[in-house]
Amino acid sequence: MKNRVKIKRIIAWLITVPLTVLVIQVCGHVMDPAYSSAGFDTIEAFHKIEDNTLDVMIYGSSRAWKGCDTTVMADEYGLSAYNYGCNWQAINTTALFLQDSLLTQTPKVVCIETGLVDDIEKNKGMDGQIYYTKVMPNSQAKKDFLRQCFGKDPEKWLSYYVPLIVFHNNWNKITYESFHSTGYQYYLDSRGYAAGSSVKDVKIPDYHTFKQTELSEDSLQALDKIVAACKEKGVQIIFYTAPIAEEYDHIDALKAYAEKNGCVYLDIFEYADEIGIRGDTDFQDETHLNTSGAAKLARFLSEYIIAHYNVPHTVS
Repeated sequence: MKNRVKIKRIIAWLITVPLTVLVIQVCGHVMDPAYSSAGFDTIEAFHKIEDNTLDVMIYGSSRAWKGCDTTVMADEYGLSAYNYGCNWQAINTTALFLQDSLLTQTPKVVCIETGLVDDIEKNKGMDGQIYYTKVMPNSQAKKDFLRQCFGKDPEKWLSYYVPLIVFHNNWNKITYESFHSTGYQYYLDSRGYAAGSSVKDVKIPDYHTFKQTELSEDSLQALDKIVAACKEKGVQIIFYTAPIAEEYDHIDALKAYAEKNGCVYLDIFEYADEIGIRGDTDFQDETHLNTSGAAKLARFLSEYIIAHYNVPHTVS
């Protein structure tokens, strides 16, 4: 009889513990920060792509993710392109996305948007852009990124793996969308691009008047990681700054960095008129291009890539 009781307790324990862990994980996911599910989906979509099939990749914050239509690059120019941008990509997060992608792809050219080049995830608590890296495979680059974000704080590390702890205050923000996501198939179909068709009339400022500042040491270190990873694989780099309805203060510093490191830097503020990007038709808000603007930028980058690099394409 005693043995039967022990067996029943062991069985109950074996059922209860995994079920409790599952409930905690599910509850934590439901209370994720708003929009982090899109980060999960776009990362998952990328890792569904067959290895070594991409020649051109886009990286950066939502200004890249929403601002460069890689379907245009593929459909109109025959470029095997993918947009691996995502919300809130600080420059060290962009470096992680690049390093993650180079584990399975060897693009000939990468285009790295620099809107958040002066933003670094460092010594911070959990937020959306750190959390959505959970779905990336474990790698040394990911470990280094998390170490930079969390340091040696055990609570921060625990929050990454048990999100209910850090996101419990989001219970009063739960909506229908908390239980649903777009799904990775959407981003596979769109080649990673997150389209936005709304139109907002904005004023693009005159780039000639922008005050300029130097890049921080942390930013330079993140850029150095990007350059080193690409040089190791023989990948060409184009840094670019997408136009927004705000001033941008790192144009001169990025030009100097690109020249020093054998890269290209394109200030799209300078090329906006040539590309045809207009404030009254091509923005969905002050900092993001809409589908019209994203298509124009994609055509410009495609033509630049075809003119300057030996990349397979179908447009002569």
